[in-house]
Parts: sequence; structure tokens; C-alpha cells
Amino acid sequence: MLDILFDPNSPFLWILIIAIIAGAMAVISRPFLAYVKFVYPNAKFEAIGNPYLLPSNLQHLIDASSLEDFIEQLNTNKDYQIEGSNTTEVQRSLDQQLTKFINQMKQDSSTKMVPFYSIYKEKKDAFTIKQILHQVHNHGTINPETFNLTTITMKTKSLILKLAEASEDTVPQILRDYGFSDTMVSQVVSDETLPLQIDATVDAFFLQQLEKVKVPYKCKEGKHLYIARYKDILTIKLLLRAKHMNYHEKLCQLLFIGDGYEILHWKFLELCKVESVQQLIENLEGTTYYSILKQSFEKTDEQSVQTLTTALELLFTRLVKEISQQYYTTIGPTLRFLVSKETEIQNLKIISKGVSEHLSSDLITPLCVLEVDT
Repeated sequence: MLDILFDPNSPFLWILIIAIIAGAMAVISRPFLAYVKFVYPNAKFEAIGNPYLLPSNLQHLIDASSLEDFIEQLNTNKDYQIEGSNTTEVQRSLDQQLTKFINQMKQDSSTKMVPFYSIYKEKKDAFTIKQILHQVHNHGTINPETFNLTTITMKTKSLILKLAEASEDTVPQILRDYGFSDTMVSQVVSDETLPLQIDATVDAFFLQQLEKVKVPYKCKEGKHLYIARYKDILTIKLLLRAKHMNYHEKLCQLLFIGDGYEILHWKFLELCKVESVQQLIENLEGTTYYSILKQSFEKTDEQSVQTLTTALELLFTRLVKEISQQYYTTIGPTLRFLVSKETEIQNLKIISKGVSEHLSSDLITPLCVLEVDT
């Protein structure tokens, strides 16, 4: 049998050789093909960039004489076409612009990235879903027309409509059908649930969705690192709000959304024990988040956590930039563009509101997430 198999004149030998070569080429080419699929979209994201994270590009918008002037100046950028006669309409148009960017990325990228973009777009409805669930928890009336104006996906619009027509008995099943676990559902409908618990529940839900969504195998590590850092940021934001509202240790422990990169469960429990925002920051010493929060706290009014939140958002853009550099041939630039564009749109929404209310530059600028001009 072996004589036949290794006979140079035997067709079986050549079939074996071809099979081995084909298998080797498949193994070698797999990572190369994964990289090739990101070359064009990554180059395109880099070309579009995120100009409205830089103070020099934002200053002329901040100094706009009116909302009309703000729109006119912004629309000189070919990537933006904003409409609206008042702040609400302009901010809605900016949200639609973000959706357009995500849809464009979805179209330009590998088909294996489509599920990730779909979940990311659904995540943009988190704020609206939090508002809806607060209404559900408080047994309030839900007006779908009001919330649909700020809703991005049809999935969320469907949820809103169902909850608006639901009775107390049918709400739990509607939330389960949407994807909430039994534990999450009980946290929403229980009368003992606190407002921040609902926010934490929604954050945890979308984090789980991001964790479950499949991406090309070369992107898994980058996505995991992004989610871990994102968990850290969301956890610290929740605890800052909780301590500002004087939540005691047991209440804070109800806000756990999962292990992050540096804020693991043991560290979370340790942070829950502190009694103030200042002590929370001090207990973050030794982490990536300590320095920027300490500096911001020393500059801000202790009665507000907005400046601290803005500082965390700035730090997150920097951390994602590092992830982009670490995974620059695959998902890195995608994550950087998404996070930075989301932050950029947030800046523009803040400025549009400030300009329409004739606020000074000194009041608007500290609310924006600004990178250093290079």
C-alpha cells in the first residue's frame, strides 16, 4: 500500500501533495485575507477623521453668532449636512448624521463585521431605552411619538410601541422577547428598584450584546479589550453618580455591570465602600483613571460630576486610540472612528445648544471632549 502511495508515477501521491500544499496555503492566507478586508475601510476612516475633537476646529463653531450661523459653518464640511430651525431639530439631525456614518461603515466593511455594526447602532438607543424603562418602572404613560423622534433602530421603535400598549402583566414578556434576562426584567419591574439600577441594567444588557456578537477571528482580542475598557468607564460613571447621590455601600453594589479591564468585581466592591466622590477618586489611585479624574476634581465644583464624566470620555477616546494602534491592521481603526465620531457628534450637540442659548465660550468649552491639537 505504501509502495503505491509513494510511487512517483502514482496519482495518489500527487493528490496528497496537492492537498498538503492547498492546506498550507489556506493556513497561511487566512490571516492575510483577514487583514486585506480592513485595508480599504480603515483607510477611508482615517481620511474622514474626527476634526471636531480638536479645539482649533471647534472654536469657530463655539463662537457662532446664531444657530443658523452654526449650521452654515458646520455644513462647509463635506461630511456633514445638518438641518433644523431649532436646537431639537439640529440635534436630531446630528444623531441622524451619526447613523449615516455607521451605515456607511457597515457598507464599506467586511460582511463579517455587519452584525457588530448592527449591535453598535442598537446601542445608540440605550439612552432612549433607559427613559422608557424609567417610565415603565414609575407606571407612567408612554407616548411613542415623543420617543420615536430620538430612536435610531426599528427594533427599539417596536419595543416602545409594545410597551406603550402593554399592561403590567405583559411588560415582563415584552422585555424578555427584546432580549433581557429574567434578572434584568425583575430589576425593571420591581418597585424596590432604584433609578440608577435601571441605567446599570441597560448598560449591562448592551455590553452583553457586544460580547456575544461575532467578528472576524483576528478582531476578537481588539473587541474584547474595547469592551473591557468600556465597562471600566461605565462602572466609574455609575459610581460617581451614585456617590454624588449619597448611595450607601449596599445600594452601590446593585450597580455591578461586569468585570472590566482594571475594575474587576473585587475592586468594584472596594469602591462601593467609600462615602464620597473624592474618596472614590482617591481609591482609584494606581489605575489608569486616577490621574485625569484627580486633576478634573481639583478644577471643578464638588456639587457636579459633569466635568468628571467629560474627563472620562476624553480618556476613553485616548484608550481606544491605543487599541487602534495595537490592532491597526484589523478592528482597531474601526473602533477608534466609531468612538471618536460618537464623541464628536456629542460635542456638536453641546455647542448647538450653547449657541442657541447664547452661552459664552467659557461655559460651552469645558463641556466638550477635546483632544490636544497636534
